[in-house]
Amino acid sequence: MESNERYYARRALEELRALERAVTPEARARRLALAEAFQLKARQCGRDAMGGRDAMVSPGGFESATC
Repeated sequence: MESNERYYARRALEELRALERAVTPEARARRLALAEAFQLKARQCGRDAMGGRDAMVSPGGFESATC
């Protein structure tokens, strides 16, 4: 099972790659916003894990309610 921090970090990288392929300014802006949101979530989950929480996501990749 993948940790929330790792999931969000991976999703941020996927959005950054999609940003490079985006054709329109709107698509680039949307991909950048998503990448930043996922990066923020990854940092938040990393801080939570350091505080003793061990948050995980389901194998299906759905977001858990722990973070």
